Amino acid sequence: MKGIMELLLWGDQNNNEQFFQYFLEANILGCFAHILSQNTSKTVKIELIQTMSILLQNLGNETSIYYMYSNNRINNLITHHFDFNDDELLAYYIAFLKAVSLKLNKNTVQFFFNEPRGEKRIQGAPGGPMFDFPLYTEAIKFFKHPDKMIRIAVRTLTLNVYRIPDEDMRAFILHPSVPYFSNLAHFIHQSCVSLNQLAKSSSMNSCAKLGDALSEFSDWLFYLHDIFELGVDTLNQQLSNNLLESLVVPILFQWCGMETLEAPLEAHVNTAILALLVSVFLYGPLLTAISSTILTDRLPPAILSTYGPRHRVPTPLFSVSPAGSPGTPSPGRGSGSFGIITLPSAPHCNSAIPPSRQPSPAPSPAPATPLTSPAPAP
Repeated sequence: MKGIMELLLWGDQNNNEQFFQYFLEANILGCFAHILSQNTSKTVKIELIQTMSILLQNLGNETSIYYMYSNNRINNLITHHFDFNDDELLAYYIAFLKAVSLKLNKNTVQFFFNEPRGEKRIQGAPGGPMFDFPLYTEAIKFFKHPDKMIRIAVRTLTLNVYRIPDEDMRAFILHPSVPYFSNLAHFIHQSCVSLNQLAKSSSMNSCAKLGDALSEFSDWLFYLHDIFELGVDTLNQQLSNNLLESLVVPILFQWCGMETLEAPLEAHVNTAILALLVSVFLYGPLLTAISSTILTDRLPPAILSTYGPRHRVPTPLFSVSPAGSPGTPSPGRGSGSFGIITLPSAPHCNSAIPPSRQPSPAPSPAPATPLTSPAPAP
C-alpha cells in the first residue's frame, strides 16, 4: 500500500496519468475495501488509513480527488466498524477524517451525503427528510474524548465543515436529530461544575488540576468564538440559544442573586467564568446579554421571559407559616390546624440584588424621652 501511494503521488506531481489510470482499471480502492472486510490485523488497518490520509492530503488533480470521493468510497471507509477502544487506531482514524475535511469545498461536500433512495434532500427546512453526513456525525462522537489531540482534531474538522457555504449541509447540522450544539453547551456547563468542585478543595493536587481545567475551559470558549467568527447567522443563532439556556443564564441568575434550579457556584468561580465569557466572546447578542446584566444587576426582560421559567425556582402563590410562630396562637396537637396562611410580598425578580450589594438598612431613630408633668406644689 505504501508503494502504491508513492507511485500515485509521483505521477500526480509529474503530470503522469498512467499510474492513476492503472489505479482505476485495477480498482485498487475496491481491493482496500475488501481488505477491511476481512479479519485483518490492527497493523494493516492502520497502514490503510494512513495511506488514504496521505493520498487525500497530497493529491492535486481535481479529477483524481473526485474519483476518490465518488461512489461512497470514502464514506464506506468512514463508517467501517473499527475498534475505537484502541487509542492508536482511533488517533489515525481521526487524523484521516481531518485530512478529508481539509479538502472540503462547495463542490466536494456533495460526495459525503448518503442520501436515502426515493427521498428528496433537505431544502433548508429542519423538518425535511434526512440524509446522512458520516464525516460530521462520526467525528462529533469524539468531541469530548480524554485525548486532547483528538478533541483538537474534531474541533478543526467541525470548523472546516461549518465554513462551507452549502444550505443543505447547514440544514443537516441544525436538525434536531444532530444535537451537537446542545450537547456541547451542556458539556461546557458541566465543566463549570467541575471547576467549582476543584475550587472548593485546598489541596495542592486540586490546585494543579484547577489550572489545567481552567486552561481547557478557555480552549472551549475560544473554539465557540471561532464558530461565531465564521459569520453564519443560522449557526450563530442556534449556538447562542443553546449557550444561553445551558450555560449563561444559570450563571447570570446567580449573579443577580436569584434562586435557580441549579446548584450555585462559588462566588469567585461565578465571577471568573463571567470574566472569561466577556473577554472571549464578541458575538453581539450574547455579549450584550452578559454585559448588561453585569452592569445593572438585572437580566434583560427578553432573556428573563424566555429562559427564566426553565431555571428559576418558582415563587409559590402562598406560603404556610408553621404553627407556633411568634405572635400566632399555638393550637393543640391534633387540632387539624396547619398554621397561618400568608401571602408573599410582590416579587420583583428582575431587580433582585445580591446580598453583598444590598444597601445597609437605615438606623432606627432613638426612642423619644417621655414627657412628665411637674409635681404639684404642697
